[in-house]
Amino acid sequence: GDAKAMEFVGRDVASVFPGYGSKKWKGSVISYDRREKTWEIEWEDGTGSTCETRETMQAILVKRRSEEKATKVKKEKGEKKVKKATKVKEEKKEKKEKEEDGRKTKMKKKKKKKKNNRAEERRTVRSSPPTHPSSKKKGGSTSVNDSNAGTRRGGGGGGNRTQSSK
Repeated sequence: GDAKAMEFVGRDVASVFPGYGSKKWKGSVISYDRREKTWEIEWEDGTGSTCETRETMQAILVKRRSEEKATKVKKEKGEKKVKKATKVKEEKKEKKEKEEDGRKTKMKKKKKKKKNNRAEERRTVRSSPPTHPSSKKKGGSTSVNDSNAGTRRGGGGGGNRTQSSK
């Protein structure tokens, strides 16, 4: 406790006192009383006072330039971390959106391709001639026994044919 209490000795302080206007009075911590656990402060007008709590001392301390700079740097680093984290989040969100858009586009392309394939199949089916056996040429195919080709039954069509008996 005492070592930490001694760190305030020699430091500058500033405070506004009720009833004395808005002027910020400046002073210095001149000593620490270990027995009373109080700091002795001498103000710019020559008067003195005591401070009893560490919290009050920290509140009235005038920050040194190095402390101000360290606080500023710490704040800037914190802001940079926040900015970086925000940027990373935004990049992840954009990437996710692009992936979703890509999936949607792929799905649309697949659907379109399927639709086009179905339409092509319909066109192909419509433009093909009928395949009914009666529409085929007669005599165009060969029989099992070529010598009896004229004696076929059925009048045309393909496939295995039977010979008629004589």
